Parts: sequence; structure tokens; C-alpha cells
Amino acid sequence: MTTAAQANADQDKRRQQAADAAQSAGAGQGAEAKPFTEAEKAAEVAECLGQLQEIKGNREQLNKENAAIIEKLEAKFGWNRHAVRAAIGYTEMSEKKQDAYDKTYREVRAALGQPVQESLFESDSAVKH
Repeated sequence: MTTAAQANADQDKRRQQAADAAQSAGAGQGAEAKPFTEAEKAAEVAECLGQLQEIKGNREQLNKENAAIIEKLEAKFGWNRHAVRAAIGYTEMSEKKQDAYDKTYREVRAALGQPVQESLFESDSAVKH
């Protein structure tokens, strides 16, 4: 399993554990709730803090892996990494958000006095994937 896949699996497991714990805690809401001691609160916070720090570490590792892939494309093809990220993000948008992005991009470029190649924004189903 790749590092990214393992991190996702670990995160899914933690989410499920948190959901299970929340459900268990909410199960007795009809009855009188036992107040938590300061020691119980401190232990829970410490555990959660550890989980958050682990997630942050995983996120940092995933970000490094992501950057390495983008840098590979940048080096191999001479592409601008910002343009690569924008293009990838664009493909992950819904069609409605893509249309709004295209409109905004054209209008901002025009406001800045920058030329726009309008054929970039033609709706050709053969071009869209």
C-alpha cells in the first residue's frame, strides 16, 4: 500500500472510531449524564491532540508527495507548476463551477488588460473529457 493510501486508510479508521465514540456518548442522552472529571477531560484532549498531530504529519507527507509529482511534470515538460495545479483543479470541478471559473478568468484578464484566447472557452464536447 502506498504512503498516501495508508494515510487515507488510517484517517478513515480514525474517523470511524470518532463516529463510534460519538454515538456511544450520545446513546445515554435520555438518562442523566455523568459529569466528566478533569482527568478524563485531560486524557481525552491529549489523545485527540495526538491524533491531530499524526494527521498533520500525514498531511505534510502527502503534500511532499504531491509536490514531487508536480515538480516531475514541471521538469519533464517545462510546465509551470501553478498552471498544472490550476488545470488539475479545474478537472475536479463540476461543469457549473468550470463555467464560473472560465467567466471569472476572462473578466479578470480583461480588467487587467491581458489578452485572452477565446477558443480556450469554447464548449466543444470533443475537447472536454
